[in-house]
Amino acid sequence: MNKTKRLIRGTVKKAAEMILSAVVLFGAVFIFSSKYDLDQAAESVENNMQYVRAQCVRYEGFYADDLTQSLFRLVDKAQDISRDILYEGNGSGAESLKQLAADHNVSGIIVTDSSGGLLSEYNSDDTGFRYWERYILDRNVLNISEYPVKVYSDRTYFGNDCYDYAAVSRSDGEGIVFCYIHQPRRSLENSRMFMTTLLSGYSMRMNGTIFITDGEKVITSNDDSLIGLSTKDSPIVKSFSDNGGSGLIQIFDEGASYYGMQEKCLTYYIYAYYPAGNVFLMRWSLMAYTAVAYVIFWGLIFMLTKRAQQKRLKDHQRIELQYRKNLLKSAREAEKANAAKSDFLRRMSHDIRTPINGIRGMVEIADHFPDDVDKQTECRQKIWEASGYLLDLVNDILDMNKLESGTIVLESVSFDLGEMFDEIKVIADQNALERGVAFSMELPAELQTWLIGSPTHVKRVLMNLVSNAIKYNKPGGTVDLRCREISRRDDRIELEFICEDTGLGMSEEFQKKMFEPFQQENISARSSYEGTGLGLSIVKNLVIMMGGDISCTSEKEKGSRFVVKLPFRVDRNAKKSGTEPDEISLNGIRVLLAEDNELNMEITQFTLESEGAVVIPAWNGREAVDIFTASEPGSIDVILMDIMMPVMDGNEAARMIRASGRSDSGTVPIIALTANAFTDDRLEAERAGMNAHLAKPLESSKIKQVISKYVMRTL
Repeated sequence: MNKTKRLIRGTVKKAAEMILSAVVLFGAVFIFSSKYDLDQAAESVENNMQYVRAQCVRYEGFYADDLTQSLFRLVDKAQDISRDILYEGNGSGAESLKQLAADHNVSGIIVTDSSGGLLSEYNSDDTGFRYWERYILDRNVLNISEYPVKVYSDRTYFGNDCYDYAAVSRSDGEGIVFCYIHQPRRSLENSRMFMTTLLSGYSMRMNGTIFITDGEKVITSNDDSLIGLSTKDSPIVKSFSDNGGSGLIQIFDEGASYYGMQEKCLTYYIYAYYPAGNVFLMRWSLMAYTAVAYVIFWGLIFMLTKRAQQKRLKDHQRIELQYRKNLLKSAREAEKANAAKSDFLRRMSHDIRTPINGIRGMVEIADHFPDDVDKQTECRQKIWEASGYLLDLVNDILDMNKLESGTIVLESVSFDLGEMFDEIKVIADQNALERGVAFSMELPAELQTWLIGSPTHVKRVLMNLVSNAIKYNKPGGTVDLRCREISRRDDRIELEFICEDTGLGMSEEFQKKMFEPFQQENISARSSYEGTGLGLSIVKNLVIMMGGDISCTSEKEKGSRFVVKLPFRVDRNAKKSGTEPDEISLNGIRVLLAEDNELNMEITQFTLESEGAVVIPAWNGREAVDIFTASEPGSIDVILMDIMMPVMDGNEAARMIRASGRSDSGTVPIIALTANAFTDDRLEAERAGMNAHLAKPLESSKIKQVISKYVMRTL
């Protein structure tokens, strides 16, 4: 009887332990995994929001520029019409106004007296004075008659029609000449097609939905069924409004649960959300894994008990067998991953240690010959070459990591392709001369060279191809870089770049994998700093990101021919910059240098002071702000600002300087100095108020050029 009671008590205790441990374990896993999934969802939504915000801001900037240019052109037409009425002596009769409207391509002309009373009019649409009287009698328009130098212009809408109108003073007497241009609203909306198609085909993780409204209706979405819907009829918008708040919130629609964010950007409202079931995928996976682990754990515990020892033993053997199978499978997969990792580490160990060994060896040789000037010069040159290879290696690895993670940021800026080719030629000529290779370059004279695109990445693609063509060539060989236009439609243009050489060429087998990372046909070349095997992989990824295409034909010992096709937009408003002075002097320029690293401070200060500049050091962003605000206005000519510093970083310091309210706070040049050399880092520095961005390691010539570019304008 007592034994039975003890058995019952032991069973109840064991069951209680199991229940308690299950509650604690599953509760902890549930809370942790739920928080992790929500954090990941919040980060994903924020990344999508950031992209859409940038696109909205860029679009509004383009649209505002277009409207301003349209109104300026209409004002010019109105002033020309006013002068034509006076000079031609035809008066302002209807026939005369009709002819003037045709000559100047406007929809209507209204001539009034100084009080806004109608004298004569002509229109080619259904409006006329009765429609425009309230605009003409506006105080801002009537004042033009009293102040002839004034003009007025604006845009308005009548139903489905859009009108740009302008008012100027009459040249033949007191009064106003009022002109307007009519265009169907849909033609205006065509210019806004970018906004309506912004999210077409846009893909979000976890089957997410994102849409943008103007406050009244959905104007674009990655779900076409939402476009055009009224926000008043949208349960999602209503649920967002009811919940309020910022950050990731839970919303509901017809009984379904979602997680998302809302944000206002300019005049737009952005909404993004995921189904709750897709957000918590990791939670349910972890709960399942935890359940399996929990069962196995208690199974092992029970196998140690005396009851049903043989049965437990069999169960243990069966579980152990399955575990071994899974372990063997995992081991094989881990072996493959470790092999790839080991291969990567082996390559990086070799590629990093080889130039480091060269640098340290050259230092020892230089120490051994302290009085031999020629040997010292030779050692410094070899140290410079080895460090340059290390810099290229770091750049390649970081670029490849950015490309694989999808975080490379493309630009859309104006640049001169001819100037880019000149820069490539300077570097390529030197490399070709050192290797005994002839380099030539061809850019057709009739080619439109002012383009809009991502010049940093275009140059990287061309430089990688040219460098490889020179590097893997033969003495007496040739490398030819050519460019030609292959298509144009409106302001869209597609260019073809051809890099052809008579070098070593590639085998057919290697050509199948030449765009894969770390691939090199002649591995022995690595011992002489010949490359990392990342160049072609970076080239192909960048070309694809820019919407282009790359192809290659090659034959062993005869050479290779790479063809890259890239789309651009023609920059019709480009203005060529003036010629830079041959000699740059920093003599007497006062420089505030913010840098927290002592070695970098010493190098940069030496470079500046050796050119005659006066350097004021600051060891963090807070100290730089204090020094600037305490100085006399205009006494600091330029600020060189490191980005990553203690106490206060460079971006925050730049923002505080711009907002300090001093007479020179908005004009003093601020130049970023940073080891973060990616496009998004440069854009962040520009948003903080900096004028330019210099990537470390710094070159003295680049520092001088950038400082002189901005300081010369203010001296």
